[in-house]
Amino acid sequence: MKKVLLATPTLDGKLDVWYTISLVDTLRHPSSVDYEIVPVFFSYDSLIQRARNSALKLALENDFDYLFFIDSDVEWNPDDFYKLLEHNEDIVGGALVKKNFQVESYTIKLVEQKLKFNDNLSLIEVDGVGTGFLKISKRALQTLWEISPEYINDDETFRMVFNVGIDDDGTMISEDFVMCKKWRGIGEKVWVDPKINCNHVGPIKYFANFEEFLEKNDFK
Repeated sequence: MKKVLLATPTLDGKLDVWYTISLVDTLRHPSSVDYEIVPVFFSYDSLIQRARNSALKLALENDFDYLFFIDSDVEWNPDDFYKLLEHNEDIVGGALVKKNFQVESYTIKLVEQKLKFNDNLSLIEVDGVGTGFLKISKRALQTLWEISPEYINDDETFRMVFNVGIDDDGTMISEDFVMCKKWRGIGEKVWVDPKINCNHVGPIKYFANFEEFLEKNDFK
């Protein structure tokens, strides 16, 4: 049975109701019998990169097969959770729609702004994807740990896998995109399943249709 650490950072210690419903439905899903799923919440940490690094260390130290990040303001289909687990790729996620009234956009960076598919045309290769709904394999966790610098926090040793950084064009990039850049920098690939849609919950619910978005914007 595969072990999955389902990790959710939550700065204020709260979970959205739509997240909670999705989590309960995921744990009750028929496919759950094939996995040992352990939800863990990283609360009250003002540094998101530190919370994610703590999750990574916990997954490695307890021999989890996968680390699955889901943000506390995300609603997802439980079928899609297990779909990502079944993908063989080491780092693969769903594109999370951003909370923006004016422009529809998603937490991904396409490679050269083009669609590059895997062999069976089920996944899109990306430069980076957010950790709102993201699976990372044990192999990727171990590799990223080994190539990242050490730091000490409360007398414990961690690795700075996740950290804010500066991209090649001088812009600041978030901790999840830094992790993706590090992974791609050693010749590995990051993938997104375009058929997975996760809603983003704020004052309103931001509904997603990533496939339709790709078609409208004519990425080729």
